[in-house]
Order: sequence, then C-alpha cells, then structure tokens
Amino acid sequence: MLLKRLALGLSLAAALGATGCGSGEPAAAPEAQREPQRPRDIVLIVIDTLRASSVGAYAGQDRGTPVLDRLAREGVVFERASSASSYTRESVLSLFTGRLPSSVGRTGWNAAPAGDTVTLPFWMRRSGRRTVLASASVMLEMPGFLRGFDEKQFVGGSQSVSRQSRRLSDVALAHAARDPERPLFLYVHYLDPHAPYDPPVPPERPPGFRPIALYDAVRGHIGRLRESGFGPGEARFEDLRARYAAELRDVDAAVGHLLEGLAKQGRLERALVVVTSDHGEEFLEHGYVEHAWTLYEESLHVPLVFHAPGMLPPARVRERVSAGLYVLPSILTLAGLEPPPADGQGLFRWDGGAWQPDVSPHPIHSELGIQNRLLLRSVVRGSEKAIVARRWLEPEERARAVRENRIGPLPAGALPLDPWGAVVHEECFDLAADPGEQAPLAGPRCPAGLRDLIEARHPATSRAPEPVPEGSLSDEERRRLEALGYL
Repeated sequence: MLLKRLALGLSLAAALGATGCGSGEPAAAPEAQREPQRPRDIVLIVIDTLRASSVGAYAGQDRGTPVLDRLAREGVVFERASSASSYTRESVLSLFTGRLPSSVGRTGWNAAPAGDTVTLPFWMRRSGRRTVLASASVMLEMPGFLRGFDEKQFVGGSQSVSRQSRRLSDVALAHAARDPERPLFLYVHYLDPHAPYDPPVPPERPPGFRPIALYDAVRGHIGRLRESGFGPGEARFEDLRARYAAELRDVDAAVGHLLEGLAKQGRLERALVVVTSDHGEEFLEHGYVEHAWTLYEESLHVPLVFHAPGMLPPARVRERVSAGLYVLPSILTLAGLEPPPADGQGLFRWDGGAWQPDVSPHPIHSELGIQNRLLLRSVVRGSEKAIVARRWLEPEERARAVRENRIGPLPAGALPLDPWGAVVHEECFDLAADPGEQAPLAGPRCPAGLRDLIEARHPATSRAPEPVPEGSLSDEERRRLEALGYL
C-alpha cells in the first residue's frame, strides 16, 4: 500500500510537472505585467467529514495523505479554517453563498439555499464556465444545491456511503473531458470518511477481533461503552479511528487520480484548485462521537488549501478564517468577479505584481440548527470562543435520544423551537491556552461582547417559528438521512 501511495505521488508530480504546475515555484511574470492573473478552470473539492488534524500538512506528521500534503506544500494553506456548520447541508449552503445558513435559506435537516439565491455555480456560469457537480453525497441531491449546474451526477446510492471515491473521480473526469475548449467550474464532493467507516482496505486486526459499529453500537450506548473502557488507547476505539483514517487514505488516492487526469486533459495549466471539508468529526473529545451535534473545534476545524502554482505563491496563513463563508468571495475575486454581499471576506488581494493572502481579523461565526438535536451558535474573536445553545443535550441524553429514535425531523404540525429563543447553555474558552476546549472559562457569562456578537447575527426580519408543514421531509429524504446515519 505504501509503495502504491508513493507511486501515485510520483505520477501526480510528473503529471503536474508536465503542465508546469507542479514545481511549487511561481512562474516568472513579465516585467510589464500589471493585470491580475486569473484562473481558467476552477476545481472545488470538498472531502466530507475531514478533520484538519487528519491531514499530514496540518498534523505536522505523516497521516497517509501524500496528495493533500503536496497540494498544501505548493499552495496557500489556511491553518485555522472553520466550517460554518457541523452538518453537511448547512455547511455547503454557506460554501455556495458566502452567508450563514440562517441568513440565506432553510436550516436544519432539509437546509438549502432560498429559491432566489444566486449561488456559486450561477456566478461561475456567468463567468462563461461550464458548471459541473459530481458528488457521492446524496445530501446535495436537492434543487437548491443543483441550481446553476449545467451537468450533475451522483455516484453510489443512499445505501452506499463508502468505497466510491475512485469512481467519483472517474465520473468527474468524464464530465471535464467534454467541451475541452470551454473553461470549467468543477465541484467534486467525496464522501468516504463519513461513517460508518468501511474502507476498501481495513486496518490489520488480531484474530477474533470484532470491530464496533458507530451508528448501531456506539452512539446510543456511549455511557455503557465508556464504563467498559471504550476510549483512546482501547482496541475497539482505536480500530474505529483507524478505519476512518483508512477511508481518508483512499480518498487521498482518488484526489490524486482526479488531478492526474485533469493534468492529462490540460485542465491544470491555468487552474485554481480549492480543497476543503464541510465539517470535522468527533472522537470523544467532548464525550460523544460523529458530527452534527456540537460546535467544538473537532467538528469545525477543517483544511482549506488554495492551489494555483504560477498564480498563488505558496504560503501558510495562521489567521483564523471561515472556510464556509470565505471560499465564495475568494474564488470570485480571483476569477475577476465582484463578490456579492457576504458574511465573509475574500482571502486574497492583487498587489500590482502578484496575488497575496490578505486576511484581516474578523469574528468567525458557525451555526447548527437541527431542532431535534441541538440548536447552537458559536463565535471566535481572537483566541476567545463562545458557544450558546437554545437546545442542549449532554452526551448521555444524546445517546438516550438515539436509542429512543428522537433525533429525526419534527412531525408535521409540530411547533419548532425558536432558534433565537432563550439561551439554555453557554460555554466560553480561551483557545490560545486551551485549544482542546477542555476547561471552560469560569463565571456565568462569556468575556465582554462575545455573546453580543452572536446576538448581532439575529435576522432583522425574524419572526416566531411556524408549524412544520406537511411533506416537509419526503419518504425519500428520510431514507437518505437514515442511510447516512442522521436518523
């Protein structure tokens, strides 16, 4: 396997090098050049459920991700990027709009951009690019996410979560090969690191070892498992994490296959490749597992890399940014389009001779609006972080809700909780002194002004929640959410 990964890295390096995009050195620009360089093709890669700490370039040690590490060495790495939500639909909604979910569409299980929203694929189409979506996640198979794409294709099915990465790359390459003369915007959404962690090559195990299933055996029984020793260092827990890492290795190889194919098509000669994730994953850092439950850093800290050798000089940026809110204005700025009003900001400026990272300190907001799980908002200002909840469940309460099947969408006619109602739980942290968020700051309130920043996000036109309408979640939608373990 190691030799295979090394060979893949070498073949990718050769392919990128053949196009002049793999050396890691910016191409020399003519002395007289003053106009900003622009990408021709734009590739946005989202790897579902990818914690930043699982990528070698972020961990500072080998994680079995040579392709992602190479992109990071040659690109601009944002070391402290946060997703806008820990739930896929809310997060991608923000990625496509540059806005927080509560600002621009529905939140919760069936989150989607509002019908009149001009999303990223529309902007890319306006720029003259052919727009293509290739996804292994059925979560995006909704009109709000598909509007603006000229071509779209999903691989696998609602019952097939893992082992789809190579096939997805092939599907994306087939679409990219059509109409080679026209610039391309390609969105590729890999899913494999998402539970239930079923990698093509499982980790080695001693004879007789029985792996544990996240959805069926862990979520609803977390208290009993912890009492039996389940946790870091314990065989079942470490096998769970090893399977997650093995799925990421498979995705890394598939991304290499995609880039190698795009290079052969000539699509990388003047390309911008952006790699990020919709959210991270919990492994008991705060007593629970999975994602779409909390807004702690293990659920929000995601990789964010902009790769365009010859256009973007390699750099590492330590300033905290929002992957969900900053990607759209950054892509539009680099493409020469005027970004629309957004909750985020662009990450680059043209200084007359080259593009440079340009990040000013800015509060970083995230949200989670799943009514039958938790209703949360968070903000980070400098090293200070606040999390406030309008609905909160402790880990054992979450496990009980899973066992009793109380975590799904509200029934028709139910009255949802007010997402801007009373705060029932609040935590604040100093991320500089406590990056793992293990020691909440003492006192009844957060540092001055932090909660005010959260409340300032309150929509000016907010109104009381309305009863859930009939048919708000179809049978097919329910099946999709069940297949991914959300219900």
